[in-house]
Amino acid sequence: MPTIDADLLVDRRRLKRQLSFWRVATIIAALGIIAVAVGRSGALFGESHVARLTVSGIIVDDPERNRALEEVARNSRARALVLRIDSPGG
Repeated sequence: MPTIDADLLVDRRRLKRQLSFWRVATIIAALGIIAVAVGRSGALFGESHVARLTVSGIIVDDPERNRALEEVARNSRARALVLRIDSPGG
């Protein structure tokens, strides 16, 4: 009987080592994928971008919209502004 217990302990330790290896490998792979995604999006290096703003409903004086437009105008990384207007009338 003692040999069976020893064999079980050895097998269990080997499985724990393998599981630890795969956990670490998975974490490293996930971090690599995140780094590639952030690098491609330009968020990490602050690359230029196109700003988008949607205006809907009746167009009246709106301080929040004006503030958003001023922020885009001051942002040196915003190379263009796409303005989508969904308003009744002509």
